[in-house]
Amino acid sequence: PVKASQFFSGVKEGGTAIMRINKSTISFSKLQFTANKLLSNIDVDVEVVNSSGIDVQFFGIAYQYVRVTTTLTSLDVSSTGVDFKVAREWLPDGVAPAAVALYRYSSGSWDKMETALVSDDAAYYYYSAVVPAFSVFAVGVEVPAPKQVNPVMNKTAPFVTAAVNQAMNISVPELPPVK
Repeated sequence: PVKASQFFSGVKEGGTAIMRINKSTISFSKLQFTANKLLSNIDVDVEVVNSSGIDVQFFGIAYQYVRVTTTLTSLDVSSTGVDFKVAREWLPDGVAPAAVALYRYSSGSWDKMETALVSDDAAYYYYSAVVPAFSVFAVGVEVPAPKQVNPVMNKTAPFVTAAVNQAMNISVPELPPVK
């Protein structure tokens, strides 16, 4: 598996710990958290995962799924953040770079995190996101809702069905009107 790990022996109350990730195969480049209290012996693992182990599929187009596991609890930290990058060549046609966001999987659903496009270069767009806690994340874009079915087709469907039934000599009982 593609993975990065870091051990923090201690973080003082109010202190910010930073994990820098310099692996081209991991979209996350930095994790940070601010301690609510004196913390010690903290493990943080960042791993690229596929979507098969996730109960609810992401509703958009995912650039990458990343799982962050740690010995921290939500009571240990006052703020957490993630910096990540997306290859320019991945961005779907017609999608603005600012449409990319970080989504957090929690309690059976994907929640869009507050994400900012920070900079870009010839190869990547760089983003920063505020997250309530570490979890499984999807870096990606939302897929637009499907277009409405043509209303003319909806009006003709019962007539087409009736014509097909008649042509195939199928008898369909008529239901009484609803009162």
